[in-house]
Amino acid sequence: MSAKPFHLHVQNADRLDAAGQHDDAINELALGTQTGDLEAMTRLGKRLFVGDRSPYLPRDGVGMLFEAAQKNHAEAVALMATLQCTGLYQRKSWSDALTTLAHAAQLGWQSAQEQLLLLAGQSTLSQASTAAATPWQTLARNIDLTTWQTPPAVCRSVRAGRLSGCPAVEKAELHALAHRHGQ
Repeated sequence: MSAKPFHLHVQNADRLDAAGQHDDAINELALGTQTGDLEAMTRLGKRLFVGDRSPYLPRDGVGMLFEAAQKNHAEAVALMATLQCTGLYQRKSWSDALTTLAHAAQLGWQSAQEQLLLLAGQSTLSQASTAAATPWQTLARNIDLTTWQTPPAVCRSVRAGRLSGCPAVEKAELHALAHRHGQ
């Protein structure tokens, strides 16, 4: 987020936190929240949710995050996706979580964009997706959740004290072997 005058309370809270004045920082974020600053509301919500240099008030924190998300604050929307996939303070739904994460991506939240690309097994949006009206929603709909929810198959065999049929293990063994031989 840019350092606009609208985020004056966030800037003041950062300064106070740096000076170790965490109670005053919380008060600044609360003042910003009262003026409608969604960045202040999101930061305060996160802190209250986990008790980070603040009282531990998870319900109040989630309430602030919900409100900021409803007003399309991109980070707050992404945090809602986390709560949806875990079932905290709402119904657990991976499908809803992906839809919500895609909404955060559409709002420009880079972390949400990166998470969707990772889950979809892509490094960038395909040109076909980019041409779509809602590329992030399209990408989210095409993620195969069973791939992520199914444990990997057990390696095929153990021979002479080493695993075979496990590409990650074999790659690590080759890397270690090359390293031992100075390659």
